[in-house]
Amino acid sequence: MIDPKLIERLDRATSEELYALNLVIERLLSDPRRILPTKVQLHIGQLVQYVALPPNGQLPQARNGRVIELGVTTVTVHSEHDRRYWKLPYGAILGTIDAPSPEDIEPVRAAATRAVPHPLGRADFMPGQRVVFDDRFFSPKLGHITRLNTKTATVQCEDGTSWRVGYALLRPVKDL
Repeated sequence: MIDPKLIERLDRATSEELYALNLVIERLLSDPRRILPTKVQLHIGQLVQYVALPPNGQLPQARNGRVIELGVTTVTVHSEHDRRYWKLPYGAILGTIDAPSPEDIEPVRAAATRAVPHPLGRADFMPGQRVVFDDRFFSPKLGHITRLNTKTATVQCEDGTSWRVGYALLRPVKDL
């Protein structure tokens, strides 16, 4: 896919040369003449193969994922490898793996077009209220609000830790 000699030459390039090359590449990737042939083949819910750069410094690898959103210059893909959402340029799409059936497309399209409620703000919470949020490892944390700050709430968790969390990341817990 990528010539190792090219990687070696790029590694010896100066920062200015790399930046100039990056600008040219970004302009080429956002060119509608390059985007359109890929975009017309994609549908929400479709399984595709895309190029991903592994975190351990290896060469890019092909991964599989499902199309979640089609943007103007980017496509959002839900990765089967790491279960994360990736916003990629259309140039990162290698090809389609399957053509989705209408049963596959409609639930995904309905979820993508559903009206998104406004993010919660300070006025939606009060001290003592039980809330839940996901920490940086996507583990849910349950606690209660001890203080309302301007942009964050201080949350005392059941495990004894205290967090400052943005209001948009908090979810109220409803006691039944």
